[in-house]
Order: sequence, then structure tokens, then C-alpha cells
Amino acid sequence: MNSLHFAFQTVFADKKYQMLALITLPVTLLVYFLTLPAMFTGGIIGMLSFSHLNRELVIFSVIMSIQLALIIPFSIWLLASGLKIKGGAVSGGLLVGLLAPMLCCSPIIPVLVSLLAIAFPFMSGIHAGLIQGFIATHEPWFLAMAITLLFIALFQNVRRISQGYQCRLS
Repeated sequence: MNSLHFAFQTVFADKKYQMLALITLPVTLLVYFLTLPAMFTGGIIGMLSFSHLNRELVIFSVIMSIQLALIIPFSIWLLASGLKIKGGAVSGGLLVGLLAPMLCCSPIIPVLVSLLAIAFPFMSGIHAGLIQGFIATHEPWFLAMAITLLFIALFQNVRRISQGYQCRLS
């Protein structure tokens, strides 16, 4: 039996983890539907976002939401079982997935560049618009990186579930 199948059977044998996944999926899907179109809404997050969803953003949203709907119950099961989880890939995936669309159009980067220029005057020549343009132009790559990090986190959890169960049997 492969590890993924084993992890599904082990974790989702308990109804509370099934419910957690079923609740997590629509919540994260809504969050992604509201945040990923931020580059088209001038950084505004709200109902306006729905009118700017395109096929690409819907696909990214669905994939990342499914990943999180699996990662969260797996991580909680690991914690409840007394096993360690590795959250670096999860936090990295979330950070890239949520911040990339907002960085291109919000005042976050200009404010950070201004603060850096105050602290380090030699950095005053950095143009925040270039950074924002780069992020906006390459947003699909940033979202693909978020998906990759979330897949890594998912498979780290799957591996830990399988290893932890085998250690308990030993």
C-alpha cells in the first residue's frame, strides 16, 4: 500500500478530520478567490475580486485549497499523535500564495523600499514600481512556486504519518 493511500485511510478514518477537511476546503477557496485577483483590483480584497477571476486564477485557487484541505487535517493528526510536523513548506506556500498577488498592486513594496532607503541611503535608487511590475508579470510563477511548496508540505506530512505509524507498530 502506498504512503498517500495509507495516510488518507489513517487520518480520514476519524470523522472529525473528514469534517475539518470539508470545512477547510470552501473557506480556503473563498480566501483565494478574494485574494488572487488583487492585481486586477488595485490591491483591494473583497467582493469586487469575483468579477476579476479568470480560468487561471480559479485553477490556482482550487489546487491550493485542496492542498490545504489535506495538509491541515494531516498536520493536526500528526500533532495529536505526538509526532513532529515540518511546517516550513506549508508556511512558505501560504506566504507566497497569499502575498504574491497583493505585492504587485498594494503599497507594501513602496513602503518597504522607502524604509530601507531611510535606513540605508545607498538604496534610494531602487524603484518600487520595477519590483511590483516584476511580481505582477511573473505572478503565475509565484503561484506555481506556492503550489510546489504546498505539495512538498503535503508529502512531508504523508511520509511522517507513514513513518509514525510504523514506529508505533515496532
